[in-house]
Amino acid sequence: TGFGVAFGPSPATSGSISDNTTTETIANITGTNVTLAAGGKIGDTTAGADIDTSITAVTATGGGNVVLSEISGGGDLAIGVSGAGISSSGGEIAVRADAGTLNVTQNITTTGAGNVDLRAAGTASDININNGATISSGSGTLQLVAGQSILTDSANATSTELQTGGNVLLDAVNAIGTDAKRIEMKDVATVAARITGAATSGDIYLRQLTGTNNNNLEIGS
Repeated sequence: TGFGVAFGPSPATSGSISDNTTTETIANITGTNVTLAAGGKIGDTTAGADIDTSITAVTATGGGNVVLSEISGGGDLAIGVSGAGISSSGGEIAVRADAGTLNVTQNITTTGAGNVDLRAAGTASDININNGATISSGSGTLQLVAGQSILTDSANATSTELQTGGNVLLDAVNAIGTDAKRIEMKDVATVAARITGAATSGDIYLRQLTGTNNNNLEIGS
């Protein structure tokens, strides 16, 4: 079943979708395939202001910040409904799965210096960038943190997983990419990546592809 929330005219050009509750363990939105649209913000980055969900998949379009949190009872969360992912006009995009895996199947895009922060916080949770999806910003930081691995189902040189003129920060317990399916980037200025698991081989496979604005890559924090 599908579920849609739009605030303002269609397409939304004003208004925001906000959470006025302080409880972070009860979902504001429950459903299967959910569409969110607002001319302003969808949730926010201040404490308790994220939109808490228990849903299967989401697409969202905001004129400002887009901040979502899949509660632990919700499980895995797919970013992508009917061919659309998450977009913002220069705001911050932050999506967290408290216990499940984040499956990115459509693009996540913000413009300008907007940052993207994806977190799969469960001890068995991955971030999967699949289906040729790209996570991008104009010049903001892309940060991905996974309780297990950060992976893609795209073979090398077939898609760009991460694109920004800014920095990329990757943090996983088990692995980041594989030899045949690397996390591939374009235009990235600086990348920092680490494996934090104690009982793992800790492989990290990245590649900077030929970009539009920058082909150099600095390794550092």
